[in-house]
Amino acid sequence: MRSHGAAGESAAPDPPTRVSTTAAVPDRARQFLAALRRRPGQALLGTASLALFAVAVALLWPPARAFYHARAAERAAERWEFDEARAHLAVCLEIWPDSASIHFQAARAARRAGKLDEAQEHLSRSQSLAGPSPRTDREWALLRAERGEVEAVEDYLKRTVGPEDPDAPLVLEALARGYLRADRPSSLLESTALWLQARPRDTHALYFRGLAFERLGDRGEAVAAFRESAEADPDNAAARLRLGELLLSQAAADEALPQFEAVRAKRPADPAVLLGVARCRRALGQAREARDILDRLLADRPDDARALAEWGRLALAEGDAAGAEARLRRAVELAPDEREALHALIQSLRAQEDKRRAADELEPRLRDLDDDLRRLGELLRAVDREPRDPAPRTEAARICLRHGRKDEGLRWLASVLRLDPGYAPARELLAAHVGEGGAGRKGKEPAP
Repeated sequence: MRSHGAAGESAAPDPPTRVSTTAAVPDRARQFLAALRRRPGQALLGTASLALFAVAVALLWPPARAFYHARAAERAAERWEFDEARAHLAVCLEIWPDSASIHFQAARAARRAGKLDEAQEHLSRSQSLAGPSPRTDREWALLRAERGEVEAVEDYLKRTVGPEDPDAPLVLEALARGYLRADRPSSLLESTALWLQARPRDTHALYFRGLAFERLGDRGEAVAAFRESAEADPDNAAARLRLGELLLSQAAADEALPQFEAVRAKRPADPAVLLGVARCRRALGQAREARDILDRLLADRPDDARALAEWGRLALAEGDAAGAEARLRRAVELAPDEREALHALIQSLRAQEDKRRAADELEPRLRDLDDDLRRLGELLRAVDREPRDPAPRTEAARICLRHGRKDEGLRWLASVLRLDPGYAPARELLAAHVGEGGAGRKGKEPAP
């Protein structure tokens, strides 16, 4: 027992504590601490130096962190990762809440990300801190263009930049979005031509150019533009998806599939991508693969109208008319303007002898939808020719609202009322829609 006790005394608290502490400190640090114990004056000086160093780090670190995030925001914006840029700039504003420059950058990033109310808040704050300037004047005009008020600012914006201006691509980008929102594909085509002069083979300019050709009904040129956009930047998912959709519409599923699969590799859960792959697989006769994808997609999104319609078309192709009917009815209920879903539903009913009368009853609805879609195309061309005429815009709104396209219909009405706040047909249509509970905010104009 005594020898055990002696061993216990050798493990008393103080000695091991001293040993473990010195063992954990590097040799030079131990020598420095020993010197400080021998010379108390130097110890005081050393302590003061360490304290000053800590204060300096505390003072300098936040600005260094802010500079880092500001630069990271610039790099993200160059890659068109605007949400990432917004996140970096939010960190900057935690450190520099009264920086007019950072608020301006945050406004621009939010605008390009489509967060227009957020952009307005930052731009107002920037101007209140630094006062108005040509730069903020232009940014206000860019914001108006992206809100759909492009007619009010396009002349001013075109005067402010030339082909050699470093901001020309930025201005033309905002004009492109504005023309797209205002359904002016000819003007969109012109702006992308200028954009490509300033920045040849810019993947985003080519993408917007493809959208312009698509709106103009020139699918061949649209395919070429989207293909060139994807070649200029293989990571441009938007260009690849539009290219895939157009190739599918031209019965070129074998060419479309690689476009969807390339995006799927980076966005494996994206519903639009999965649907594109499933449509390609069905068109290529790979029904099993298509069904597996659609079943997974509908398990997560049971009310996805396009996925339901595709499942119905697949079932119809396999001879399961009754199974197809159930999914297609739900698709048409969710999206009354989906022409292909309605057509497939009629086919599924005709394939069942006891339901052919129901198919006949749906035929007039399909004809009406075809007529309206054809008329809508004519109205889009009329708006493109006469962008300040409220009549075709109002008729387009009426067609959209009739077929359940509420957001699109309200957008058309908003554009009319910006051009002519007193235009009676538009106000009457809006009042009727509000009265039916469609807009949800009685007495207010739809937001642009």
